[in-house]
Amino acid sequence: MKLPTRWQGYLGAAIVTWMALTVPSAHAQPTAVPKATTSAPVAPPPKGPPNGGALLLDRILRPVQVETPAERTRMEAHLKSRYDKSDVKHDFKLPSGDDVDCVDIAKQPGMRRVEMVGRKVETPPMRSPRPTLGAAGQDTPLAGNQDGFLAGGKDDAGHERRCPAATVPIRRVTIEEVSAFKNLKEFERKRPSHLGRQSPLSSSPDVAPTIYGPNDSHQYAHAYRNVTNYGSHAALNIWNPKVMAGIWEFSLSQLWIARGTGSGLETLEVGVQVMPLKYGNSNARLFIYSTSDGYASNSYNSGCYNLDCGRFIQTSGGFVIGAPFANYSTTGGTQREVQVSFQHFPSGWWLAINDQWIGYYPLNLFDAAGVKNYASNIDFGGEIIDDRTQHSYHTSTDMGSSTGAYPAAGYRAAAYQRQLWYFDADGTAKHATGLTTQRNSAYCYDISAVTSSSNDWGTYFYFGGPGYNMNCR
Repeated sequence: MKLPTRWQGYLGAAIVTWMALTVPSAHAQPTAVPKATTSAPVAPPPKGPPNGGALLLDRILRPVQVETPAERTRMEAHLKSRYDKSDVKHDFKLPSGDDVDCVDIAKQPGMRRVEMVGRKVETPPMRSPRPTLGAAGQDTPLAGNQDGFLAGGKDDAGHERRCPAATVPIRRVTIEEVSAFKNLKEFERKRPSHLGRQSPLSSSPDVAPTIYGPNDSHQYAHAYRNVTNYGSHAALNIWNPKVMAGIWEFSLSQLWIARGTGSGLETLEVGVQVMPLKYGNSNARLFIYSTSDGYASNSYNSGCYNLDCGRFIQTSGGFVIGAPFANYSTTGGTQREVQVSFQHFPSGWWLAINDQWIGYYPLNLFDAAGVKNYASNIDFGGEIIDDRTQHSYHTSTDMGSSTGAYPAAGYRAAAYQRQLWYFDADGTAKHATGLTTQRNSAYCYDISAVTSSSNDWGTYFYFGGPGYNMNCR
């Protein structure tokens, strides 16, 4: 995924818990459905673009797009460099079909980077990942939290779905996955090079949408603020949005933390994403991404998803980053969510999922003009890719919920993000008030007004849309 265009059009874009959060029936709901800040979109016609554009459902057959035999050799060498077979102490298969290797914690990809030679894996912070709100509001417990660790049991081969002590679970990346991209650089980057740089969003977040929709390759419905911060937090509503059968298309919900400009842009990102080309099916997964060079991926360790290169160092033995969720929200039914955050410490940018420290990005990946010492922007929202090299009309990829509901549909229909906070220098969480909302076109994808409540919803918004319809095509 790519970073919203307010940061000069550079791309931005989980980790997956095997027990997704369920919002219990006693969980407080917002008292009123917030209304979108743009003119309300008209009701879309029956879903589906012209020519019967198919939607990807279960497992797909990835295309082989690697450009040369030499590049395939480079891909194979990269996969072998991530960790040795001798470093795998156990392996198992998830119900989704994803293979997981339990790798010696000291031999994982992030510890093999040259700058990490001679260093030890850091110990998780003593501070609890559970935010403590300062003067901005009362300390609110994270209602509905459950352990997000692997649930155990055995796969069809009788292998226990747990990792031994002193190992971490790493989703196995195969040559079939990597060779679906034309080269290794394309595999690691957020933005496909053939789509070019997208047009900037309007400087006004509340302009009337243009009928027939935008032509931007990346489209957003997001809320941002420029503020010095040491991390941020959000509760992401988990859905399985449909993604159109375009080679590079995806749909996601995430938070961004960023600082820097141009090729010096540095980010930390975590969210929920459907990306069939990469993962081989249309199951939503919790992912992480980070860049140190404005999404250019000019070196193998300057930007990548998950543990696909030597950036992120995992410390938790119970999370499989990049694996699908076990459960998803349903329209009119149970709502599921996952708590995500990044926080800055002297030892690195630490990732927490469902109140558990998972691992960190070492600070030596970044520089003083970027996020090495702090960040200057927080951003929350949804993003899709509209790959017009595959079709001449607007994509029908959903953003947000599984039906692509607009924000006005509200709870149990539209996707939400709630408990939006950022952290100050001493780790105190502050409500992320003062966010500016922005979207490419409310007819395609929209975002509600950002609302603050006194209950455990805190600061929140709804977002989403169906893409292609009579006013978005």
